[in-house]
Amino acid sequence: MATVVQVVGSWLMQRVRLAKKARHAEMTYTVGEIPVDDGWGKEIVSRISTDLKTEGRCFSDSNGREMLERRRDFRATWKLNQTEEVAGNYYPVTTALFIRDEAAQLTMLTDVSQAGTGCVRDGEIELMIHRRLLKALRSQSQLALPLPPLKLDCRLLSSLVAQFWGSLVAQF
Repeated sequence: MATVVQVVGSWLMQRVRLAKKARHAEMTYTVGEIPVDDGWGKEIVSRISTDLKTEGRCFSDSNGREMLERRRDFRATWKLNQTEEVAGNYYPVTTALFIRDEAAQLTMLTDVSQAGTGCVRDGEIELMIHRRLLKALRSQSQLALPLPPLKLDCRLLSSLVAQFWGSLVAQF
């Protein structure tokens, strides 16, 4: 089994494992307390880039029931006024997210519900692992507001661990 480990400071580790003859890779992320002493909030994402020609389309599950097609900057049942290019194309991912073209399909399975996208940039899947923000997200009617300080001792929390399984297969 081949294993690659990346460590970012003392608070983030990513491990990617590929077993011999396996048709999938296993990715494990361990995130501790996200540091914000630099004054910046952080969003921790896993982004996988391919050369798939996805034309702004991806598929995510609907609470594990069915796969729904998602299109960049589009909603089938209402006219979208897109003001947030990335956030506006994120969707709930409870079990799976995939992108595909005529030649191949990249599927990501998750062990916990997350947010993700496969339609912000062609050929990319992005899954949000964790985030810690210092300001509330901006809405159309107001500017970003500062968040109240955390009253929780994060050192008492265990690390967040997320696992993904990715598979790239040829379309037949």
